[in-house]
Amino acid sequence: MSAEPVVALLAEREVTPDVVAAWRDLAQRAAEPNPCNEPDVLLPAMRHLPQGDTARLLVVRRGRELDACLPVLPTARWRRKVPVPALVSWNHDYQLLGTPLVDRDRTRETLTALLRTPWRTRRPALLLELDGTGDDGPVARALDEAVGWP
Repeated sequence: MSAEPVVALLAEREVTPDVVAAWRDLAQRAAEPNPCNEPDVLLPAMRHLPQGDTARLLVVRRGRELDACLPVLPTARWRRKVPVPALVSWNHDYQLLGTPLVDRDRTRETLTALLRTPWRTRRPALLLELDGTGDDGPVARALDEAVGWP
């Protein structure tokens, strides 16, 4: 039986070689490829681009495996008129696509865990905003299912 999914936020300095290896493995089995969210592109962006030092990796772990990886920016105020903490997907100027890397065999289950955790724990955010994702691929379909849209 596989381990329960655990959602975590990782700063760039917390990305160990073991995490990078699991991240590369996830990229190989992702429901949709997205080189912009792979470690060889995203880690240098986090080190050198504006806002990169505040960006975090929102990951879903199952044991030693990663089932999802998405760069996000924590914000204390989601919108001017909506003063609640949020995690907003980080899309920088050199990124062409914001679709998260999600395991192709557990896409819906993983996205459900990702969406439920911020609400359930009330740490580190109340909202999760996904921006710049593809709108017609397997991740978008699984996201619609995870939120209960027909």
